[in-house]
This record gives sequence, structure tokens and C-alpha cells, in this order.
Amino acid sequence: MRFALLILAVMLAGAGCTPAPRPPVAPQLSPPASVAPVGELRVPVLMYHRVGVVPARDPYGLFVSTSTFRAQMQALKDDGWSVILLEELLYAFDGDNRGSGGEPIVLDKSVVITFDDGNRDTYTNAFPILKEFGYLATVFVMTGPVSNHATSYMTPEMLSELKEHDWGMQPHTRWHEILTRIPEAQAREEIVSSKEFLERELPHYRGYGEMGQNIFAFAYPNGEENEAVRALLREAGIDFAFTIREGTVTTSSDPMALPRVRMGEDHGVKKFLKRLRAFAGRE
Repeated sequence: MRFALLILAVMLAGAGCTPAPRPPVAPQLSPPASVAPVGELRVPVLMYHRVGVVPARDPYGLFVSTSTFRAQMQALKDDGWSVILLEELLYAFDGDNRGSGGEPIVLDKSVVITFDDGNRDTYTNAFPILKEFGYLATVFVMTGPVSNHATSYMTPEMLSELKEHDWGMQPHTRWHEILTRIPEAQAREEIVSSKEFLERELPHYRGYGEMGQNIFAFAYPNGEENEAVRALLREAGIDFAFTIREGTVTTSSDPMALPRVRMGEDHGVKKFLKRLRAFAGRE
């Protein structure tokens, strides 16, 4: 199965002036629509954008303060959650939930951490905190500002350092264009150029062999997608894509419309854990 071969390959091999990005659409903060079947794996994939000083107005809920983010990560530890990488999640969900040593990959309380855009505060503020806890994350990178060395985004060197610490990197287009609203040729370029930039700048997954950076996932700008956009992703060799719709990734999830769970400044420890447990089906 293409799904199995792709993820197995990931695990073995993966072993100036810039246009202003358009703001994401505010996510809908609704609980999971349905409960996964008994025995089905279900893992919340957390979605963050900015970690640092929260502005007076944050209409889209993109910011979380450093102190709140640290408290959320401490809550994961205190409540017994296991933080796994995106490729581990998808590998396990293909039906093989065992690592090389025979141990299960996805536990009863597993969670994945993701960041969108490639903002510099992911490196300066979130990375040190996650390193303290021994947690890894995946960044969906908007590669245009990174390649142009825009001051509020990570540099290629910062991305490389995160990769050296085994973080995941996946594309989020070049300029955050809403793919459903632009011509097909432009949408293709947004996808392909961001994928190729990461393959060129981050050529190796540390510890997973020498076959190069494996790009297998994508995050839709604003979460907007349709069948034409899906076809462009498949054409580029990407088989898994994330929206901003809230929900839990399960073994029956549509691989091209995977949900995530937004966490922000409005989620103190109590609310953070309540939402996490609800999306994991533990309440």
C-alpha cells in the first residue's frame, strides 16, 4: 500500500522585503464531532503559531505567552503524556504500532506538537522549553520569508539546528497563499517550491540514514483545501495534509484533511488538559 511504503520509507530514510502573509482564519473551537471506534488509535495533534509576548489584540488566537506555553508542557509531563513526532504517528496509524525494539509507538496518552509558519519565536522561545522537557515537534515552514531572511522568521541555519535536534520540518507553501483562491500554476509553484527548499536546505534526517529529507506532509494555509489542491499535493509526492479544523487524528481519518487542536493563551493548565483529554477520548 502506498501509505505503508511511504511511511516506512520515512522511518528508514528520514532516519529584503517580503509580502506579508495573510492571517489564518480563526479556528472553530468545537469539541470532537464523534468518538472513534473502540480500539482505534486516536492522537491529538496540537497546533501552535506564536510563542512569546501576547499582543493586546490577537483576534485569531495565534499567540501563547512563554509562561503559559511552559505551563502547558509541564502539564503534559505531570499528566503522563507521551510526545511523539509526526512521522511516528503516521507510521503507527498505518497498522504497525511497534518501534524497532518492539515497543509501542503510540501509547494511550500520546500527543504530537506542531508549529505553523516558521516564526522565529518558535526557535527562540519554544525550542528551549521543549528541549528542557525532552520533547520534539514538527514545523510547517512558510519558506519564502525564511529564504529571504525576513527578521521575524527563522533562518535556514536555525531550521538546520532544529533538524539536528531531530525536529520535523514539512512545507506550508512559499508565501502562505490560499491555494483554493489562486490559479493552478501558482498553487503548484507554492507547493513545489516550498518542498524543494526544505529538501535542499535540510538534506538529512539525523539518525535515519543518508537518503535525504523526506517531505510527506503539508499544512494548508488557512486550512483551505479542495480536490484540485489535493491533486497538486499528490502530484508533488505529498500524501498527508493538515487543516485547522479541530479534531483528533484517528486511524480512519482522511489523510488529506487531518485535523488538529489549537492551543493558545486562553488555555491555562486546567482548560488545556480538559481539551486534550476530550480530544483523546479520555473524558
